[in-house]
Amino acid sequence: MAFVIPFVVLLPATFAMGATLPAMEQVLARRALHGRVVAGAYAANTGGAVAGILISVFVALPVLG
Repeated sequence: MAFVIPFVVLLPATFAMGATLPAMEQVLARRALHGRVVAGAYAANTGGAVAGILISVFVALPVLG
């Protein structure tokens, strides 16, 4: 039960977060003349993930304890 309940609760949010980048890529690929727009979207996504980790480790953890 300690695994099943959190798995079921977090599954919809995890699925939605995982589906946003491929959906955004499809929208951008239709509008772009070259693959550079899609590459920029992936770079922004990666940069946001790195920033989120760094902020949570170096800002949120010391503040919250």
